[in-house]
Amino acid sequence: MTNYLVVGVSFYDFKDEKTGKQIKGATIHFLDKAEETNFMGYRPGKFKAPIEIIKNFTNVPGYYDLDIKIKAMNDGKPTLTLTGARYITSVNLGPATTAARPAAATQ
Repeated sequence: MTNYLVVGVSFYDFKDEKTGKQIKGATIHFLDKAEETNFMGYRPGKFKAPIEIIKNFTNVPGYYDLDIKIKAMNDGKPTLTLTGARYITSVNLGPATTAARPAAATQ
């Protein structure tokens, strides 16, 4: 697991137009400290997560140990998927809006 500053979680729930299959999940938005010679600060990033794991995000923004799986897609590009999350500590970035969690995310 690796520590990340999670700054947001967005949910999606839609029907695939081609297959008719219902697609549910979430996108985790994070900041990663850049360790590059030509960049200072934090780079924003995001990756997909199964809806079942969202219940682990109890305090956002906050630092989390994240277990991420890297998978190669058919086009050869990698995709990141969250497979585990453990809360470490909260971070105060100022006021933010709060969206309601879908029922599947609170169970």
